[in-house]
Amino acid sequence: MNKNLTQHHHRVAYIATAIAAEYGLNLSRIKNTTLAALLHDIGLMVTSEVKNLSTFDIGDDGKLSHSKIGSYLLKEVSFFQELSDIIEKHHFKYKDYPDIEDEPLMIFLADRIDILLDRNKASYYQKDKICDIISSESGKMFKPEHVEAFLKFKDKEYFWLELDMPNKDKILRKYIQYDIYELNMNNILEFTKFIGQLIDFRCSFTATHSARVANTAATLSRYCGFDEQKQKEVEIAGYLHDIGKLGIDPYIINKNGPLTIDEMAEMRKHTYYTYYILTSLEIFDDLKYMAAFHHEYLDGTGYPFHLKADRLTTGCRLMTIADIFTALTEDRPYRKGMKIDKTLSILETFAKNGKIDCNILDILKENIDEIQYISKSLHNEVIAKYNNFKNVLI
Repeated sequence: MNKNLTQHHHRVAYIATAIAAEYGLNLSRIKNTTLAALLHDIGLMVTSEVKNLSTFDIGDDGKLSHSKIGSYLLKEVSFFQELSDIIEKHHFKYKDYPDIEDEPLMIFLADRIDILLDRNKASYYQKDKICDIISSESGKMFKPEHVEAFLKFKDKEYFWLELDMPNKDKILRKYIQYDIYELNMNNILEFTKFIGQLIDFRCSFTATHSARVANTAATLSRYCGFDEQKQKEVEIAGYLHDIGKLGIDPYIINKNGPLTIDEMAEMRKHTYYTYYILTSLEIFDDLKYMAAFHHEYLDGTGYPFHLKADRLTTGCRLMTIADIFTALTEDRPYRKGMKIDKTLSILETFAKNGKIDCNILDILKENIDEIQYISKSLHNEVIAKYNNFKNVLI
């Protein structure tokens, strides 16, 4: 979302972890500091905050919705709940909250250090200026003992050199040993529902999109003869299919009207970003492709790879239909959601033109009542969650 802040979360995690270790937190608290730092801006959905966060003195922490949003969403995932409170407080200033835990204050210090650093210069040559600014805020923005721990790195070349290194995961392993979580399909589905909320709750018009795509696709897969394991993979892919939108400018996501040609070109990048993110994982190859290829057409006119029918599995084909069906029936800022008859008519035209799978479209039409019922129930459930989420912003 901001090219000037590339690797911000990894850099903040490295700084905060180094400070936590130097300060003397135990290993469990260091680990939580690291993980919370890696996730600290995960709730950043409000466009106005993107530029504000690049300013060193950001003012009243109470006006920063992303801390509250991140905390709220993380509470929904069982294995992230311990980090929720740290995320909520990671912009609290020491002078206003002198008695809170060390972890969020350390992340705030690390976050501000990284904001001060010029990406176009080596960190080592900025250390004197950075340390002077941080020292001047000791006892005000930052806890004095944390500042003292940070200043011990001033003349240690390795700290500043590692700060500029691209692979922070390897460097962080000096301080902590990551836990390995054994996740079953239900755990993974829980996590991907959380990701779906991160994607969709950025805009009221897409609040239910990933959930509806996921469940429509899963229903279609059942009628296509997929076994229970594969149906869950399809559902997971549905929740992840738009993960690439996290890399798109929020202005474009929330625009109240049709996109310009340039904006549409920018929006189309999201499918490649989905592919890039998911192919970095060494699991679920079919799932990745189902998610990433949801704008590909059988005749090769889709995007971003322009694949043809021989490269598109049944899972990819049904995901495309589920996405188009859901998008057409949803309200948008510039139009109301289409009625079912018109939606099916458009899909039939797509099928006649060789863009989508006729057989899967027939399955959709044959089971449209069930799909509509599931979609409506899910819509009501997710909207209730979205309304609770909006209350966090107040």
